[in-house]
Order: sequence, then structure tokens, then C-alpha cells
Amino acid sequence: MPDSIDDDAAVFVEPLAAAFQVLKQLKVDGRRWITVLGDGRLGLLVAQVLRNAGCPVRVIGKHPAKLALCEKWQIRSRPLADIMPRHDQDVVIECTGSPAGVELALQMVRPRGVVMLKTTAAAAAPLNLAPAGHRRDHPHRQPLRPLS
Repeated sequence: MPDSIDDDAAVFVEPLAAAFQVLKQLKVDGRRWITVLGDGRLGLLVAQVLRNAGCPVRVIGKHPAKLALCEKWQIRSRPLADIMPRHDQDVVIECTGSPAGVELALQMVRPRGVVMLKTTAAAAAPLNLAPAGHRRDHPHRQPLRPLS
């Protein structure tokens, strides 16, 4: 990093680049609602990039102060505790950093919708990919692995 870039700004270079990459990876037309899961640094940056690109966006998170920031920035937000996954979201961008966030994204997206994984979740227990209506005590599990 060049010395001319302040340390406080430098910590945002990589997550901001990742946030802008969403615009290259996803066809955004301004008509489909985009849900960002996670109100951490990356989730908030992704939401701001999308809003500035003219996309209707909302953030789902756990931290009231961060969700209040979203409202201040004219970005809709909802607390995670208020969410009931219904397989009805067009696009879900997962930025929680948690395997549970990936599973929630899969439960929220509509059939043929898009889930974009921007998370940095470490490998943990395999995700429950059981179709809706299957018993949770006997889930079908499939680990997600990066493409080689």
C-alpha cells in the first residue's frame, strides 16, 4: 500500500473492491430487489455500491446501530430476528462470514433466483440442503467446495 494512503482508508481497499466486483458478477437492472445478508463491513459496502448503482437493496443484520446507518443512507434494513425465510427473494448476496448465513441465503432465494457468496466463512459442518418440507432430523447434507 502506498504511504500516501492512510491506514484507516487502506483497510477498506480490499472489501470495497469485493463490493464493486458484485456489479461485474451480477446483472443489475434496477428492477429486482437485492437482499444483502450481513451488516458487517463487507455487507454495508456491498449495499452502498448497489444503492449507488440504482438497485433496490435491503440489508438484513444483527446490529441495531449498523441497521440504523443503513436507514440513514436510504437503504432498507431488517433485523435478522424478523426474517422468516420463504424462498421468495430474487437475489441474495451472502456477506455474514458464517456457514449459517449461507444456509439462510439458500432458504431465502426463490427457485431460479441467485445466491452470490461474498462470505469468507471457514469450512464447518456441511450445509443443510434438504428441500422444503423434509424433516430437519434427517437432512440431506452437501458440503460446498470451491471450484478448482
